[in-house]
Amino acid sequence: MLEQLFGSNTRLDLLRLLVKNPNKVFFVRELSRALDVQVNAIRREINLLKEVSLVEEMEKPENIDTSEPGVALRKYYGINTNSPVYEELKDLILKEQVLDEQELVREIVENAGKVEFLVVTGKLTEEEDTPTDILMVGDLNSDYIAQKADDYQEKFGADIKYTIMEKEEFLERHHIMDKFLYSIFEADHVKVVNELDV
Repeated sequence: MLEQLFGSNTRLDLLRLLVKNPNKVFFVRELSRALDVQVNAIRREINLLKEVSLVEEMEKPENIDTSEPGVALRKYYGINTNSPVYEELKDLILKEQVLDEQELVREIVENAGKVEFLVVTGKLTEEEDTPTDILMVGDLNSDYIAQKADDYQEKFGADIKYTIMEKEEFLERHHIMDKFLYSIFEADHVKVVNELDV
């Protein structure tokens, strides 16, 4: 969605990475490897973002060994958190992530097989201490779900923890309310599909 607004996938991927790591600095080759983009493309985008004060050259980290060849010459860059548009940019990127999380859940419900129960929790409900982010019950295509989770991770650099259970296992574990399920139901959660009436 934001690709059209920003005009460049590389620029958007770079901004996503920098916004999610506001206290970290990166050198160009490091960004190139992290985003799997050519070095010249990263340099071009950094220069454009420097012109609008979204990215700035930063001090070298203190823990860098400058005795290695070329290390002393590296320039480091980071997001300019003092930019007048930083907060709005951060909000926009976070909203995009929320919309993509909703799309991920919708695609799983529509295309992953017979979903009888699906609950979202964890990072999808801003809960940090849960063993999973999505619990799915039914006869599901685990390869499809794994691919969707990988796509999400590649786009946002954040893992989605998911759990797939068959109906019988879930009902048995729900009946005794084992520790795993208890931790999910005690945390903030949203039941997206509940054909099992639990």
